[in-house]
Amino acid sequence: TDIAVGQMRQIDFLADEAAGPAWIVAQEPTWEPGSASGYHTLTYGWLVGGLYKAVTGDPLPRVLDHDVYLGLPAAEARRAATIVEPSTARGLRWVDDDTHPALQAMPPGFVPDWNDPRLRAACQPAFSGWASARALAAHVDSIAPAEYELGRQLQVDGLDRVLELPVRRGLGVELGGRFEGGAVGALGPNERAFGHGGHGGQVVVRDPEAELTIAVLVNLLAEPELAAERTTTICELIRGL
Repeated sequence: TDIAVGQMRQIDFLADEAAGPAWIVAQEPTWEPGSASGYHTLTYGWLVGGLYKAVTGDPLPRVLDHDVYLGLPAAEARRAATIVEPSTARGLRWVDDDTHPALQAMPPGFVPDWNDPRLRAACQPAFSGWASARALAAHVDSIAPAEYELGRQLQVDGLDRVLELPVRRGLGVELGGRFEGGAVGALGPNERAFGHGGHGGQVVVRDPEAELTIAVLVNLLAEPELAAERTTTICELIRGL
């Protein structure tokens, strides 16, 4: 009925590789560029795709090295895990009004089924990247020093207006280090470590100085606070070996 129709429209929107970029182009900035920072959730994949095409003239590649895919190929579908997402894994509890930046960082009313074949096949790196943890770690470990030196130059060190959490970010990556109060996230205490987390507890971390790369991928998603704690614990155990 209404829910089913809304769900189908969301799937149509996400599966259409032109719809997302067009939606972004139509938006007005939520704040003056350079004055604040906020996590982009789904829109980041469209921004990356648009930038890549503007520079190279080509769409994003669907197959990366080390068995990493942007969009799940039909031939690999049997290898992919089913996503299990309890209702508590959705949403940010502190979003309590329609003007919160979190609601402006992604299309409204978004509750798509991440197991829908069309979404799993979509070439959208913000939600449809596919790899084993080993393959993802190998891919990130292959980044050349010149590239990661550029990426891990500090750009943001402060409050994320969408997540309402302290963040340290470079160019497209999160950075390690200690936050105010001494807390350390999944990327660890080294300010030169870089990587990124994802919905429900995913993370990939590279720490070249420690000669360590960690990837944690889960299909049983958890609510944001528990996911972060679980993933951080796993990364700390690995760093302590």
